[in-house]
Amino acid sequence: MTRVLGLGRQEDRRTALARFAELSKKSKEDAEAQRQVRKLVEQAKSLVDSRDLNGALARMEEARALRPSDHTVLFRLASLNYDLERYDIARNYAQEAVALTPSEWLYHFLLGLIESRTGHWHQARTSLDVAVRLNPSAADAYNALGEVAMHEGDSQRAIAAFGRAVKLDPQQSAYRVNLDAALNAAGQKR
Repeated sequence: MTRVLGLGRQEDRRTALARFAELSKKSKEDAEAQRQVRKLVEQAKSLVDSRDLNGALARMEEARALRPSDHTVLFRLASLNYDLERYDIARNYAQEAVALTPSEWLYHFLLGLIESRTGHWHQARTSLDVAVRLNPSAADAYNALGEVAMHEGDSQRAIAAFGRAVKLDPQQSAYRVNLDAALNAAGQKR
């Protein structure tokens, strides 16, 4: 009976060693993929700086192939597609990024901008509301929320949102112009 137990332990050791080898290999592959993704992201940034958005998009697609569930890669893909006015594709990537990291305000903000561009006002408002809840100092998000409110015909909400944007970033003249337009639409003066 002692021999049977000994054989069992030997088999357990072999199984454990095989599992360890498998995990070590996977860890090395993941580390290499991360290095490759960082390199591709840097290349994409350079291409964006030189205004080659399609080239940057190609690099980010390569990065996604290496790390398909990386929320930062998905966000960059959404941003590039937004800039290229490919809103349906941008929406899909932004929604994936939000699903993976729902606490990142910037992902909700981008999704709100995408929804605004496509005239989905309710979805835009919902995403932008989350963005400002997650980051109450995001003047851009308040401004976008004001623009949505104007499109929805809610000048009071627009005034509140634009007012908050102006308060957060008084140097941004576009926010003041938007606030004045909302006040005029409501028949009020600043």
